[in-house]
Amino acid sequence: MICKAGADPEDDEHIPVEFLRSVNSSSLPPGELNLKIGYPIILLCNLSPSQGLCNGTCMIVTRMHDRVLKVRLIRGEHDGEITLIPCITLTPTSSTADVTFKFKRRQFPV
Repeated sequence: MICKAGADPEDDEHIPVEFLRSVNSSSLPPGELNLKIGYPIILLCNLSPSQGLCNGTCMIVTRMHDRVLKVRLIRGEHDGEITLIPCITLTPTSSTADVTFKFKRRQFPV
């Protein structure tokens, strides 16, 4: 699921969104993710280790908004706690064979 955000006209190079979503990189989550309430998800980065939001944390989606997911943590020390997962800007760490340009994705790290 990609967050909705206002586009910067200066960054717009008329590359089809479908192509950008299809670009796969080992350092990025999939470009498109279909979520529903009640789906189990796993966090893919360290957002706040002190609150249990570490890479690999298991969660259940309880509510979805354009720029934030409301989730319930499952397992571990923070089992049952409700928290919010924001959209963050992710940049591939290495070039992929599919693209010759640099780009960023604003999406949920799940």
